[in-house]
Amino acid sequence: DVIRNAELTIGEGAEILVDGRLLQCNIDMAGDALLVVGETGALEGCRVSGGRLHIRGRFLTPGELGLRAPTELWVGRSGVVSTDLEQPEHLTRFGFESGCCLRLYIKTRTTPSQRE
Repeated sequence: DVIRNAELTIGEGAEILVDGRLLQCNIDMAGDALLVVGETGALEGCRVSGGRLHIRGRFLTPGELGLRAPTELWVGRSGVVSTDLEQPEHLTRFGFESGCCLRLYIKTRTTPSQRE
């Protein structure tokens, strides 16, 4: 159950459960789409844009931007997240259960007017 180097688009209202491994994938999600990484699931070296994420397994893209503009990030007690996250303009909703393991660098998006 391994998918490598895939380009995935998840549309409005979709709910996806990952119980296998996704390696080096790019995932573009609609704002209300839900991606659930189950306890046996792992996203490694992946980049996810938009959508809602519920992590019970692993999301590992250490030292790189792995999450771009998610509307929601929830990490369950068995979840492990190591990545950089860029918040959208309307900010990300967060939820973390006791026992989860986080190494999360959260930054806001820089617009051209902010750089001047």
